[in-house]
Amino acid sequence: EYLDDMTFICDNGAYVVDKGKLLSVSVLPKDTVKEAVRFCDKLGLTVLLCGKNGTWHNSRTDSQHQEIASYYVNQVKMEDLTLVDDDVFKIAVFEESGIENDGYCKLEERFGENFNVQLSGKYWTDIMNKGVTKGTALRTIENRIGVRYEETMAFGDYLNDVDMLNNSYYSFAMSNAHESIKKVANFMTGSNNDNSVMKEIEKHCLT
Repeated sequence: EYLDDMTFICDNGAYVVDKGKLLSVSVLPKDTVKEAVRFCDKLGLTVLLCGKNGTWHNSRTDSQHQEIASYYVNQVKMEDLTLVDDDVFKIAVFEESGIENDGYCKLEERFGENFNVQLSGKYWTDIMNKGVTKGTALRTIENRIGVRYEETMAFGDYLNDVDMLNNSYYSFAMSNAHESIKKVANFMTGSNNDNSVMKEIEKHCLT
């Protein structure tokens, strides 16, 4: 019931909705999407494409499907993601054994020069257009509604949150965050598994 009163920065800022209206979207070139799908297929990596009309993936196991379903409601499995007919604004790549030390490095080497390649979780790496970050989207929203850096609160746990945290004075790193995030944030809070975000909002905003 509150959806049309809120602003959503989705998929690392690639898709932003303000009070029910699309504010911005940064669509990836279709050739790049197909290239990434084929590149990941050769490496045995699972791919998820975030588009305007849905989320498309080629999960290979039930555990991979469950991981994707825990983040995305409108998700469809496809055998050949090069056939996806949608405006894709984020490519999410999943490696079940952990992606930071192998898959992420290969993706950064292949696509990092022309695209924003972000480590977004223990098992996930995201690819967006250059300039697309949560922080860029947050600055746009701050300017749009007249909110200053000193009035902004943000919470992060992985490297795709760095730019967002840098644009928020009340920047909180979760206790289970990547060590790099703990160095960036101005404040610390508990785990993102024990309602720590809600507790900080209640403490600073609702008292």
